[in-house]
Amino acid sequence: MSYGNHPIVDKLELCAADLSIWNQNHFQQLKKEIHDCRKKIEIMRSQVDSSNITCFNNLRNRMNRLLIQEDAFWKQRAKTYWLRDGDLNTKFFHAAASSRRKVNIITSLVDSNDEHVTDEEQLCTVAKNYFTTLFIPQVSDTTPVIAAIHESISAEDNNSLTTPFVIEEFRTAIFSMKPDKCAGPDGFNPEFFQKFWPTCGEELFNQCCD
Repeated sequence: MSYGNHPIVDKLELCAADLSIWNQNHFQQLKKEIHDCRKKIEIMRSQVDSSNITCFNNLRNRMNRLLIQEDAFWKQRAKTYWLRDGDLNTKFFHAAASSRRKVNIITSLVDSNDEHVTDEEQLCTVAKNYFTTLFIPQVSDTTPVIAAIHESISAEDNNSLTTPFVIEEFRTAIFSMKPDKCAGPDGFNPEFFQKFWPTCGEELFNQCCD
C-alpha cells in the first residue's frame, strides 16, 4: 500500500480503511482454512500409517497454528486482560466478546422532549445534541467559584505544566498503554503506534502539537 504525500491524518484514515477490509477478509479465510484442515485430519485419522504419518503430523501442527490465530483474534475482541495464558480459551473469548458487544449497544435514548427514540439516525442525533448542548459556553459570573478555590499549584509547578510538549512525553504515553486497548476515533489501537513509532512518531507528535 502506498499513500504518497498525504498528511499523517489522511494516511492513517486510508490505512485504517485498508486494514478494516483486510481484517474482515482475513478472518473469513482463517475460518475456511480451519474447516478444511479439520476435515483433512478427520479423513486421515483412521488411515495413519508409516507412509503418511509425517503428512498427518504436519496437518496437526497447521491446525494448532490456525487455532492460535483464531484464539488471538477473539482474545483481542473480548478485551479481557486478566485471564492468564494457557490452554486456548476461544469459546470463552467469543462469549466475552459477544456479551461485551451486547452491553455496549445502545438501543434507545430519551430526547429533549422526553420521548424514546430507537432509530439509529435519531440515536446519533440525540447523542450529538446532548453533548453539543453540554459543552456550549454559559454566560455566568465565575468569580465567587474561583475565590472559593484555594491555590494549590506553585509557580514552579505551573511553569512545568505550561512548558511546551516534547516528543518523549508522547512516546511515554503511547508505550504506557496496553497494546490491545480499544482503538481511538482514527481506528488504531495503541499497538499500531507502538510498533510503527519509529516511522510516524515525529510526524504524529507535530500533528498533535498543532
